[in-house]
Amino acid sequence: MSLLTHQTRWILWSPSKSDPEERHIYDVAFSLLCLESKGVDPKDIILIIDGGGSEFIKERIRIASRNDYTIYKTENLFEIFDNTNSYKNLVLIVTGHGSVDGILAQSFIKPYPLIHRIKTITNLKCGIVILGQCYAGIFNYINAQAVYPRREKLLIRLIRMAQYKFFKNNIHPNILQECPVVIIGATNLHESISISIKEEFLDSLPIQWVANTFLAMFFKWIKEPIDVDGDGRFTLMDAYKYAGSKSNDVNKQNKKDDFFKPFLELQKLSEIVLLPKTPDIVAEIKSLEEQINKTIYMRFVHQESWILNSIPAQSIEF
Repeated sequence: MSLLTHQTRWILWSPSKSDPEERHIYDVAFSLLCLESKGVDPKDIILIIDGGGSEFIKERIRIASRNDYTIYKTENLFEIFDNTNSYKNLVLIVTGHGSVDGILAQSFIKPYPLIHRIKTITNLKCGIVILGQCYAGIFNYINAQAVYPRREKLLIRLIRMAQYKFFKNNIHPNILQECPVVIIGATNLHESISISIKEEFLDSLPIQWVANTFLAMFFKWIKEPIDVDGDGRFTLMDAYKYAGSKSNDVNKQNKKDDFFKPFLELQKLSEIVLLPKTPDIVAEIKSLEEQINKTIYMRFVHQESWILNSIPAQSIEF
């Protein structure tokens, strides 16, 4: 089974409570660029970007694709799930913000309602959720496996063992009630780190934005896959291992590059506080203090990716 060619619905989702941040739109655009470069049919790709300014959003999507995409909103998500019943696989990519309350949208998206809804999409064989937002670990340690009614578990096992074509093609729909969902998080119970990167879009147009590091690395792998575990296949597990290790490398390098930054800012602050407190000086002092606190705080953010339901991920190919 190849996700790039085998009845897969791709949903690129940037939820928000208000207008979207430009960097999140570029996250979606880069993901779209990589999918189309691998031959994914545009009709199999759905874009969900919250907020107003539809022309502002579309202008940034056009640097990644010459196709005209409808921009949906989070309120359409479950309706889109309902219209996914002709697909065998679903891949949901999430950028944006998150907290212990869930994925930030008009109202917070909690783990159980979202994952349960994916598991119960009619005819779906496998769901895959890639979470780029902060505190993605609240989606970890939940039941992502397929669950069948107890009285029918033995029947399913016997049918699969027997391998009779008649039975396999005529299992009652109520027996296979849920599909497994593989969930991958860019970070656990910490913030998700974003770093400035530059990539070429259509017509070799260079774009620099503060990208979600893990998602950028995940789609770079899709564009140029590497067999990380050496089994001769390009699998979802390879993509996870590559994106996790490469984003950690980038994050550590960024922390190293910024090591002396707060010391220099403190030196500058110590000089400015001696000046007369005009409105401009007061504003500069406040800005420097905020920047120092942010730089020091980010040193203690530990981003470590994770995967839930890893066994199916070893056989899901690209």
